[in-house]
Amino acid sequence: MDLQIAEQLEELGCVCLSDISGLLATYELDDEISEVLAETSAALMACISGATIDWLRFYERPEFECNGLFFQCVEFSSVGLDTPNFAVNRASLGNAGAMLERAGLDDFGVLVKELREGMRVPPPGMGGIKTLELWESLTRLGKGMRDDAPLLEEYAQRYPIYSSTSERGLRATSKQVSNEDICQNELSELALSLDIGVLHLGPKTEKLRSKGLSRVRELLGVPLPEILSWQGMGRSTTSRIQEGVEALKRAQVPEGDIDWEIYCDHMQLTLLPKQPLSQTMSETIVLLPSVIEETVLAGETEDNRLILEKRIMKPPDERMTLEAVSELMPVKITRERVRQKEAKILKRLASALIYNDYAQSPYHFRPEFTAPWSKAADQFASSEDEISLTSLVEGLEIAWGVSRDVFSEQLPLITAIITGDLASGDEFKRALPVEMPLLLQGSGLAMELPLKRLQIGKAANSFAEMGIDTISDFLNAITSGEVEIDENTASRTTYEQVNIFAQCVEENGEINWPQYAQDAGVPDLPAYQIETPQNFLEAIIPTAISVLQARQLSARAPDIFKLRTSVGLATRPTMDAMAAELGGFGPTIKLVETKLLRFLSEVFIEGNVALARSHVDEEFLSYWAILDDSFTKFDGDVEHLVRDLCEKWGISEEELNKYLPAIVAILTGYPMGRLTRHNTVDRKKPTSSRTRHVQKVLNVREEHDFVPRMVSLRGFRRTH
Repeated sequence: MDLQIAEQLEELGCVCLSDISGLLATYELDDEISEVLAETSAALMACISGATIDWLRFYERPEFECNGLFFQCVEFSSVGLDTPNFAVNRASLGNAGAMLERAGLDDFGVLVKELREGMRVPPPGMGGIKTLELWESLTRLGKGMRDDAPLLEEYAQRYPIYSSTSERGLRATSKQVSNEDICQNELSELALSLDIGVLHLGPKTEKLRSKGLSRVRELLGVPLPEILSWQGMGRSTTSRIQEGVEALKRAQVPEGDIDWEIYCDHMQLTLLPKQPLSQTMSETIVLLPSVIEETVLAGETEDNRLILEKRIMKPPDERMTLEAVSELMPVKITRERVRQKEAKILKRLASALIYNDYAQSPYHFRPEFTAPWSKAADQFASSEDEISLTSLVEGLEIAWGVSRDVFSEQLPLITAIITGDLASGDEFKRALPVEMPLLLQGSGLAMELPLKRLQIGKAANSFAEMGIDTISDFLNAITSGEVEIDENTASRTTYEQVNIFAQCVEENGEINWPQYAQDAGVPDLPAYQIETPQNFLEAIIPTAISVLQARQLSARAPDIFKLRTSVGLATRPTMDAMAAELGGFGPTIKLVETKLLRFLSEVFIEGNVALARSHVDEEFLSYWAILDDSFTKFDGDVEHLVRDLCEKWGISEEELNKYLPAIVAILTGYPMGRLTRHNTVDRKKPTSSRTRHVQKVLNVREEHDFVPRMVSLRGFRRTH
């Protein structure tokens, strides 16, 4: 089947033929994948003969397509290294044989072993036509062996195993020959110290690393027969090693350096950037996006090209979703599979740029292009595994010797390579510098907005205790050093929310609160615009319930408010009745009710939206301010309150009385009717704001340009 479909089936646990029926019965598959799986399974069933599968018949089907080098048949089951085998070359297997010989698969026994295990990536030069020719030759040979048992011996006599150029040292079986002997110690110290990733050995690189072979010198000290004896290691791997070593020898210049153009030409690799670099460090860093774009054309698969073009290379606000990219794939895959492929691409880029490791890369970077990344790795070698974005940017400035302005536009791509993740549009918006001109637009009232209007949780109360009440207070405290943005979660969260808020200030100074709520990832309440007192009254109960649901004080809180707290005394259920309906005990219900009223009072009356985990509309809060003023004016006398509001708002007492239980409960902290006279609850009065100069913030803006977002240094830790 198509390799992408096969990979998806493997991810779902289908690794053997016996798993197919269970998969079809258990999982919901895409229609296309289900159809392919069903058709292939039916074709396979038709080729079962007794207790075996007639694979030759399966391969001879008119609709058969060869995807990857996987071949087996009963006739070849006895073929091994000890049976009469023949040389694989152009004479025995045509043009395909020549490519296989070049890849080190010059023994039919070795070739059959490799084909049984399967080669997802064919040897260099094995295109579709040669692969088809190989399948026809193998099928013909298998059918011949079925009819004529000694046919393999005839092939062995016709194509002697040592009659070709395979006697190049690759067949050292009795003598412990090492790679170092073969290359005759012709490699320079620089070449010997290179990471084995430069040899482009593919997935087998990690197998070699697990054996303690991470440098070319270490690899060359191991005898070839020993490498071949390791599970999963075949002639194709040893041949690729020898090819890489030979390329390094040819590419050496007298001083011991490597001419990577010569090396890549010999290895048939794309060298990026295509032209040599003579730019400064700043100009090299700026080249990052354009060079990564070149990788799109450097041997990547169609799937990987789409991921690079539509996601990795796009700024956050233009990036396609995982689902949208999956729809564009030649064969649709799941969004999770797109994410996995994306992670592999980023890991490959990080390995190549930072550690000169090209194990699975179809391209090679010039050393002058990777130099900045090596410097960055050295800079962060002793850092913790997670640091703030501020520390990352400052470290890059030191490592590269340039101002952050040079690489600010490339920061999304840089952080993606380092962390292995693409920040979403909303996430990266939080990593933008605070835009002071945006906050000062119009009359600059946005600067004086209370911090408790932002989604910063308990940080608003913490800063209020320090006398820091407004955005202006907070930014000035940062510039003066009174508050360190890396110091704690409260300062980091607040700085992040100020960034989000700044992007939502219009040119005339108006604040786009719906946009802020969306960017902050919280619901915007009430559910509709408040234009009249009637709108406000109708919104009180549903908005209170929504705020309680968002805050999650208790799973029972929304129901307690709806079914008990906001209901008049005559029909209000008792604590025990509520406990029976919602579960728990009467005292527990009472405790939750007390907490939820204290919370709603702080949000609606004191305007401390920071605690709400939702944005509450300013117009809605302004009506609560009127209620609070009137209630305080009449010292908690509800009758006077009702008459005053009816006169101000032009509504009837009957209409207002519908919502009076909820209003009084929130104003006082007690359900209406519990007290004969309603006194206002004690409310924390925040420390008065301190006067600071806005210009002071502007003068030192450069000192704190970036939000302290925690960044994982996975890219600098060898692997993501």
